[in-house]
Amino acid sequence: MAREDLHFRLRIPEDLKKRLEAHADLNNRSMTAEIVVRLTESVNDDARLRLRDDEIKDLKLKLAYQEGMSASLRNSLNIFMKHLGGTDVDTSGVLEKIIDEIKTGEPWHPVKGD
Repeated sequence: MAREDLHFRLRIPEDLKKRLEAHADLNNRSMTAEIVVRLTESVNDDARLRLRDDEIKDLKLKLAYQEGMSASLRNSLNIFMKHLGGTDVDTSGVLEKIIDEIKTGEPWHPVKGD
């Protein structure tokens, strides 16, 4: 640490001081360097956690949007299938079949009873 760095007195419990001294020895650092490294890591971890929280919020919004789009697509598909085959068309699983067709490349054709 540079001599120009800020100096201040710090009160900490004796057992914490002993643990910090042990870690400083293991890491070949002075007590001051050990404390600075640990404080820096803690502050950086806080920033990373805030970024993760923001990413989680963003993903939740995207998921809500996708769920809304899926519900809208299911509704549109239901209307379309009823229009094609009358009111007795079973539309359960149709969206999944279309998704499977996209994934596998194998065509699926909506036929009553399928």
